[in-house]
Amino acid sequence: MPERRVGPAREPRLVGEFLDMFEALRMGPTSFAIFDVFPDEESRQAHLDGEIAKALMGRADDLLATPPQIHQLDVIASKL
Repeated sequence: MPERRVGPAREPRLVGEFLDMFEALRMGPTSFAIFDVFPDEESRQAHLDGEIAKALMGRADDLLATPPQIHQLDVIASKL
């Protein structure tokens, strides 16, 4: 089972003003995932096109061992 960190997106400067919730997961010793939740497709795209995403992608070679994989999924059921 992956280790999880869950939290509401309360800090727009850090996680993006269109983000409702995020989860950071440790998938293995050197594998990590970020799961972002958006209210709609427009907000998701605004986040992906935003300044934070551009800054992270600009430093991906310095921060990550391999290029990031971005998957756009739709949640069809959820229970918190």
